[in-house]
Amino acid sequence: MNVLIVEDDVNMQKLLTQLLESRGHQVTLCDNVECAWEKYQAGIYPFVILDILLPGVNGLSLSKKIRDTLKGQYSYILVITVLNATDDMWEILKAGADDYIAKPFIIDMLEVRLAVAEQQVLVRHDLKNIQDTLQQREQSLAEAQRIAHLGNWDWDMVNNTLRWSDEIYRIFGTTPQEFEATYEAFLEFVHPDDRQNVINAVNESIATGSHYSIEHRIIQRGGNEIIVFENGEASYDSDNKPVSMIGTVQDISERKIIEDKLEYLAGHDMLTGLVNRHYFYTSLNQALARARRNQNTLAVVYIDLDKFKPVNDKYGHNTGDQLLHEVGLRLKSKLRESDVVARLGGDEFAIIFENITSTESVKIVSENTRKEIEKTFILDGNIINIGLSYGLAYYPGDGEDADSLLEFADRAMYKMKYPFN
Repeated sequence: MNVLIVEDDVNMQKLLTQLLESRGHQVTLCDNVECAWEKYQAGIYPFVILDILLPGVNGLSLSKKIRDTLKGQYSYILVITVLNATDDMWEILKAGADDYIAKPFIIDMLEVRLAVAEQQVLVRHDLKNIQDTLQQREQSLAEAQRIAHLGNWDWDMVNNTLRWSDEIYRIFGTTPQEFEATYEAFLEFVHPDDRQNVINAVNESIATGSHYSIEHRIIQRGGNEIIVFENGEASYDSDNKPVSMIGTVQDISERKIIEDKLEYLAGHDMLTGLVNRHYFYTSLNQALARARRNQNTLAVVYIDLDKFKPVNDKYGHNTGDQLLHEVGLRLKSKLRESDVVARLGGDEFAIIFENITSTESVKIVSENTRKEIEKTFILDGNIINIGLSYGLAYYPGDGEDADSLLEFADRAMYKMKYPFN
């Protein structure tokens, strides 16, 4: 199979090329949209792997152009995107992509995704031949679907009957004997909060003649909730009336768990469980945008532990790490769920307070936090006492951006820590 890779990262090009060529595919490389569009128009590429972040342009523009061509409906488009792809999922799917994989990704997950793509390309291009060869390939197809947690379905809209592969029955936690094979019966498995989105996607696909792709939750027969990625496309008779629809369903619950873990690791300090410096800056900028829009006051608290270094020197870094972990727990115990508390590094922490009613309330919470940290810690049988110094900064009076607020709060903390300097 000919595969078009549109990726400007040389290392990623090498990785994808190696994986695809090892699976017997022929690879064409492009590092920009212009090159890719020229190659696509000139050749036949049933499989396109597309990075969103390309020089000077959003790669989704290419996905839209491909889908607008006649042969584009037969190409499978796998988008490679950044870690928070879930935030942009609808834009990716609306642009015509069939699936996405977020960076950084696990090689095993990429290989599974490639296997899914290969299977879907076969479904799209060889549907008529599949009917003739289904009996010979049924066992290997079922095995491939089992490995990929992917099943295919066929909906006869005239008679309102569904044909599911064995893997879909497994995904839905049911059996042919328990399932009334209709579209309405399928919808009963869809999570009530997602049901209308699925109905809308299917109806739009039928009305426009385009394929649809959607993530949604399924409630299995046993009550377990899983996440699936579903897509399909309709067929029409000579009068252009929809008569059937085919598609696939993939259980992506494990993938979502991995993506959630990666997202958590990217935004949190592993020692304390608090958000890290990067996520803190992101949260502060978002909070400032809300404060400007709603004309609210916002507070930033900059924290530095007192007498932490002697603990490290006397008891060792392992005890110091335990102490930082306990400090993180105590900090969170004194805050609202909506407050953001972060470890900026070393023994430095910071807190964001939104929608504050008065500066005095922030001072009270900060003082209560200081007193909580000054309570004795007992770690590995050692009695440890430390202190806490903090500085306050308020938006907009003390600064109107993240850096200026943190700088002001840092100076205020220094004055508290060293009052005679």
